[in-house]
Amino acid sequence: MKESGLVKFKHFWKNKKGAVTIEFLFMSMFLIVLFAFLFDLVMLRSTLGKLDNASYTLVSILRERTQLYDRVAQINIDDHKQFEKLAKKLIYGDQNSNKRIDVVLEYWAQDGSGRRIPNIIGDCKPYKKLSDLSYLSPRSELNNERKIPLYQITLCVETQGLFETILLDKSERSTGLIRSSSMSVSR
Repeated sequence: MKESGLVKFKHFWKNKKGAVTIEFLFMSMFLIVLFAFLFDLVMLRSTLGKLDNASYTLVSILRERTQLYDRVAQINIDDHKQFEKLAKKLIYGDQNSNKRIDVVLEYWAQDGSGRRIPNIIGDCKPYKKLSDLSYLSPRSELNNERKIPLYQITLCVETQGLFETILLDKSERSTGLIRSSSMSVSR
């Protein structure tokens, strides 16, 4: 019985009629993996582009606090709720969407009155804390001693990318989430 199996294998090996089928099978598997990779790349980059646009838009609103919020520079919990609704509207098209989006607001001032909301951060963490970026704050034109306050907003959404670890670097991901942070100088 073993010889008949060995004979069939030798006959299969010498007979080239099945070679095209085997090559087709391997090329089909390769193309399926390639298309899955490209689909994942397009979906991740599209989502990351939406996050970048939304975070830049939201930090631009945040920096205008002196104009929009009666000259109150500090951020609070109510601001966080408003920005979460705005982020959902910008990314999902509906501010009451059930899809998860994490928003982290940060404020830094030279006098140490900086703040991060929410204080306890889950999986969505800024790539760099705003206090570590304080050297980017320019000096005031009126008083060269004072540094201008900074704002940073970080947005995170969940993804199910197969090739996420290959396609994204550390600054763009945070434990299963895609992240985008934008920083701006206060007005």
